[in-house]
Amino acid sequence: NYLASEVTIAGLEKGLHVFCEKPPGRDVADIASVIKTEDRHAECLLKYGFNHRYHDSVREALRIVHSGELGRVLNVRGTYGKSKIVPFAGEWRAERKYAGGGILLDQGIHMVDLLRLFCGEFTEVKSFISNDYWNFDVEDNAFAIMRNANGQIAMMHSSATQWEHRFQMHISLTEGYLELRGILSGTKSYGEEQLIIGRRSESHVGTLEKEIITYLEDNSWRAEIDDFAGAILNNEKISYGNSHDALETMKLVYRIYYADNKWRESYDIERVFNESKDLNNFVKGYLEYVSELLRLIDIRSITAFIGQLEEARKKQNTIFIIGNGGSAVTASHMANDFALGSRAGGHKSQYRALSLADNTAVITAISNDCGYDKLFVEQLKVHYRAGDKLVAISASGNSQNVISAAKWVKEQGGTIIGLLGFDGGKLKGICDIAVHIETPKGEYGPVEDIHMIIDHLIYTWLHYKAKKAGPR
Repeated sequence: NYLASEVTIAGLEKGLHVFCEKPPGRDVADIASVIKTEDRHAECLLKYGFNHRYHDSVREALRIVHSGELGRVLNVRGTYGKSKIVPFAGEWRAERKYAGGGILLDQGIHMVDLLRLFCGEFTEVKSFISNDYWNFDVEDNAFAIMRNANGQIAMMHSSATQWEHRFQMHISLTEGYLELRGILSGTKSYGEEQLIIGRRSESHVGTLEKEIITYLEDNSWRAEIDDFAGAILNNEKISYGNSHDALETMKLVYRIYYADNKWRESYDIERVFNESKDLNNFVKGYLEYVSELLRLIDIRSITAFIGQLEEARKKQNTIFIIGNGGSAVTASHMANDFALGSRAGGHKSQYRALSLADNTAVITAISNDCGYDKLFVEQLKVHYRAGDKLVAISASGNSQNVISAAKWVKEQGGTIIGLLGFDGGKLKGICDIAVHIETPKGEYGPVEDIHMIIDHLIYTWLHYKAKKAGPR
């Protein structure tokens, strides 16, 4: 694996068309380097060996899904495993520096590619990765559950403790199901290759009949090479297995690695956009990640936040905003936007908003005399009145001065709105409304980016409402 990208780049530099076996490298950075070279040699074709797309059972299943005859895909489950990990022992596959990863990267990458084929790109990834049995520095089991923007859920298990070679994929659709069982291979150890087609029945016992198609010949290798050769001879683009497929599949593999906190910390797995050595790909990856986080926000929490602001305006209550560091700047910005920016066309200020992170004299006095933990609560004891609102901004959710202020307001019967990140921390359990940007711990940049986006989203809505209402 550690040579795959290097040899691919060398071939492209020599003006050769290149067919590279999977995995396309050890990590996302390897693929990014290849693509950079590929872009300089547009006359050369590059194809990666995601061979399973060419198996007859997979092709027929994909045809049925695209035809719509069994409705739309609801969810997909996949299992791909080997009988043991002995071939890894004492060889390069057992060493991370050469292999990049274990069973998921070596074999499970085929299942990852197929899940993308049937479901498209995934916006949410959860996982558990382990090497508890073979105890190498690469994984022997990977469990993942993923969801795309359409709500379709995919589950997979990639295993080197299966104790028998197994390939199985189950696709549930609104009007039936497809099951791919076994796959023809050189070892003949994965059993017969079958596609089972079941049609939904209203019977209380489920599907009453099913069609089983058994494939006796493996045409995948021939079809794959014919596709590559045909593209060269006819000056066509690579359809399946192009560098885009390789990049997106490898990204998903590493998102699965990254989603397991313990695995991520043990092997210093970087967020996918950090894996890129190329600036353009880094920028693109960062923006894609922020976009992904934005899609996952519970919109109801933002509308509830706005509802509390409008209630405060009607009753002329004050909206206090607090935060530390970058969140203190967000608090200042938010107070400005709510109090002043929301006005339009001569409309008087509608929202009494105040940041408690702005007055240097007060901040230093309280911190010096009472302690930094009491920075916000001491100010609230002076200014807070019944019905006022507290907006508490904290990426970690564990800033003690923010928690103390939230607890005090809660004791007064007030409302706390939290702008949170990571796992929400202790603050999440105190908040009445939590706008939670769920990320791994430490991702301050993306969380604080989105907190500011939410500020501007709300400001834009308030400004629009004021403009529509007209001067008064």
